[in-house]
Amino acid sequence: MDMMNMTFPLAGDGEGSYDVIIDKATMDVIMTDNKDPWNPTEEVKERAGKVMANVYRQLKNGGLFIQITFDQPHFRKKLILPENIKWASFKQKSIDKGLGFFMFVMTK
Repeated sequence: MDMMNMTFPLAGDGEGSYDVIIDKATMDVIMTDNKDPWNPTEEVKERAGKVMANVYRQLKNGGLFIQITFDQPHFRKKLILPENIKWASFKQKSIDKGLGFFMFVMTK
């Protein structure tokens, strides 16, 4: 399903249905046309915002969103931590294997 338009039904109480959602490079793909990582375009910010809103909505309370990316944290964090979404926790880990990548874990 399109992460910018997830239409999975919510649980009967309006809560999300998933304990864990994992993004391995999906957001990387929707950002490929971003020419300047220091200043993301409005379109890139809008797409990232849609992904994050949908992920948040689909998670159960206490659920985890795990994102694995090659994108540097100082570029990615401004897109995955929008002000309108209040994560209960956020953790970041560098994984020094191969070319190296980063993992972000957010708890709803």
